[in-house]
Amino acid sequence: MTDTVLRPAPARPARPRWRPGPGPLALIDQAVVSGASFATSVLVARAWSPDEFGVYSLALGLTLVARAVLGELVASPYTVYSGRYQGRELAEYTGSTLVHYLVLTGLAGAGLAAATVVLWVRGAEAAGAVGAAAVACPFLLLREYVRRVDLAQLEVGAVLATDAAVAAGQMGGLVLLWECRLLSVVTALGVLGAAAAAAFVVWCTVRLPAVRVVPARVGGDWRQNWGFARWAVVGFMVGSATPYVLPWVIASAAGEGATGVFVACVTLVNVAGMYIAGVTNYLTPRAARAYTTGGVGELRRVLGRTALMFSVILGGFAAAVAAAGDRPAVLVYGPAYAGCGTVLAVLAAQVWVTSLGVTAGNGLWALDRPRANAAADAITILATVMAVWVLLPPYGVVGAALGALAGTTVGVLARVAVLLRLLRGAAGRPGPVGDVR
Repeated sequence: MTDTVLRPAPARPARPRWRPGPGPLALIDQAVVSGASFATSVLVARAWSPDEFGVYSLALGLTLVARAVLGELVASPYTVYSGRYQGRELAEYTGSTLVHYLVLTGLAGAGLAAATVVLWVRGAEAAGAVGAAAVACPFLLLREYVRRVDLAQLEVGAVLATDAAVAAGQMGGLVLLWECRLLSVVTALGVLGAAAAAAFVVWCTVRLPAVRVVPARVGGDWRQNWGFARWAVVGFMVGSATPYVLPWVIASAAGEGATGVFVACVTLVNVAGMYIAGVTNYLTPRAARAYTTGGVGELRRVLGRTALMFSVILGGFAAAVAAAGDRPAVLVYGPAYAGCGTVLAVLAAQVWVTSLGVTAGNGLWALDRPRANAAADAITILATVMAVWVLLPPYGVVGAALGALAGTTVGVLARVAVLLRLLRGAAGRPGPVGDVR
């Protein structure tokens, strides 16, 4: 009789746990940041009078403008160029940008402090709020810098964890102040600054030892970045002007009522803007690294996949808005906004077209052509104002929406045309790797 040895059945390989990649994490992070901002606005608006909320918005708005400008001057070039460095070179380049940002942060804080003194001398009610913003401003700016640095390095998980902690601390502090009847414009700005300061201290503890400041290269890195940053700032200033200029154009041609309907519809469809912002947080460094490591072919692949994703999701969003008619506006704003379904549908289509322009714009940044982006932004605002001016009188608010769509489309076509020409010219050449100085 032969002994039979029973061998255990081979164990089934464990299924790998699904973990979200940097792209989904970037969307989640943007939802956290936007959600915290929205919740903060709702909380303080309910706690204060409209006048107090207005003062808070104006004071915080000054800091947000400074944050955006400094981001274009320092963080945007860093996002594009950091992928060209490794090891010690990357540590030194990061150190240079940190010095640049600290200097600019000091200038921004000094500017707000000077504005505080002027307002105080004139006896303006906003003096205290602007003074609180001047104190909180450096911490808010530095918090944004370290966030952008981590995003540029595609450390999206760390960014999400930090943003979630900042959001929890910020909301917890505001709620505590509200419950204790201590919530004011000054204390609210203090909470925002304290939450940002805590995040910056943690980053310095964990990441700062890997950063090297080499005084000899600080000036050279600034000159390199300035060639990119100046056009990024111009593009930001021109591109940001459209949402502010357009309502004035509509008001001058059709009155305040038409302006109110248009702005309300823009606010509704801009819920999709959070998705675009989240994708862009990941796309900008991803596109820059794709060109650096894989050349034109890899950059084309990244941009093509992003454009397809935007078309599927935001094209579907536009179709859903068109099918819903005016029901979303009536549900949110009331029966006075009945009949604006066509306006919503056209503006939703504009959001989709805008996403394609964002994709092409990131391609131009990856190719180190920010000037082309700024030119496209100028074309967009000029085409939009002209189209709205022509279409508004015969078609009313619908004409304003069609003009916005037409102007955005012209700008996107200009951006895409330049991008395709540059991609053809760069075909067959590897992306820039190594020191770009």
